[in-house]
Amino acid sequence: MTVHHSDDEARSLWRRIADLPDERIVARGDEDNFWSMGVPGPCSPCSELCYDRGPELGRTGGPAVDEDRYMEF
Repeated sequence: MTVHHSDDEARSLWRRIADLPDERIVARGDEDNFWSMGVPGPCSPCSELCYDRGPELGRTGGPAVDEDRYMEF
């Protein structure tokens, strides 16, 4: 799971609702975890669920690194 680096509420919710430990919640910046429809328009920090498609797609740097091994939702 990834969350925006400034979104403590999202981190807390993922811990409580999904029982995720801190090491499974990765903080990322605006480029990766801030949703926007452009100016002017709605915008907000966001969370992404990362699905690991397996070792056959190569070594992993984890969800903190954009790579083909992970599908992001």
